Amino acid sequence: MSSTGSPSDGESPEGAPAPRAPAAEGGRPGSATRKKASKRDETPSGFVLAATDGLYQVPVWKVEQMRKRYPLLDTDYEFQELSNWCEDNVRKRKTLAGMGQFIGNWFRGSEADRKQGRRRRPRARQPSMPLRGGGGTLADRMAAQLLGEDRQ
Repeated sequence: MSSTGSPSDGESPEGAPAPRAPAAEGGRPGSATRKKASKRDETPSGFVLAATDGLYQVPVWKVEQMRKRYPLLDTDYEFQELSNWCEDNVRKRKTLAGMGQFIGNWFRGSEADRKQGRRRRPRARQPSMPLRGGGGTLADRMAAQLLGEDRQ
């Protein structure tokens, strides 16, 4: 207390510290100054990765983020390779919660490989849009062949 008998700044009448300002929405003191995350486009990009607990639809914002961070890489090719890896390595699949870290690690590794000349050049990509003459995409045609359907 001050000499006038009134509590000084930062102290309560009993000498205990004054209560802190309420925490922001995040629940932590001092988090009020933090900027809120911008709205991200959660629209699926078309890339799907198999996880141990479901399928992870890569959102458009994640694809764009990887394009900006790794301009030397063919982002579409890398996501296709990621998808293939997840399909082929059932025992090593990641969880949905760990998929963001997995994608980041994959792209960091691909960039390092490329800088050291260890990454093979991407093969000609198969078109994902419908092929001329109808019949859907290449994947549709391959599925029809496997099922014994002749759609040509």
